[in-house]
Amino acid sequence: MEEAMSALRSRQAARERLLRHLQAEVDRQIPADESIPLKGSTFLDFENMAEGASNDFYTALLEERLALSGQTEARPAVGRCPYCSSPRVRQVGQAKPSEVRTPRGVVVMGEQTFRCRDCSRSFSPSASGPGDAAGGELESQGGREGGA
Repeated sequence: MEEAMSALRSRQAARERLLRHLQAEVDRQIPADESIPLKGSTFLDFENMAEGASNDFYTALLEERLALSGQTEARPAVGRCPYCSSPRVRQVGQAKPSEVRTPRGVVVMGEQTFRCRDCSRSFSPSASGPGDAAGGELESQGGREGGA
């Protein structure tokens, strides 16, 4: 997971990581060494193993896409405070790794905190970014009054 949080990533590096992930899963599910017995004996066993592999790949793919989007997009325009609508907001520190639970597993992504200079509240914007500078709505996650 630490690899998914690196600041800059090329498409080729992302593709190589995902292909290594898939190859490791194929090797785990169907080992090339014929002396190693295959796991599971019922269709339900096979379904559960396939679902687990699918979920693992899903989260790895999301992490890579998040890393790539951070590399290719400019720093988002800081919008308005979701509490008082003031445009006087500022970024607080660096983005921190944050876990997002999806229906298929946990995805690690960077979460940035912002603070309003007028009402002093802090907030973390949704995945769509901190809103537009023209005053678009923000979806706040876990806003805290006063504290960072």
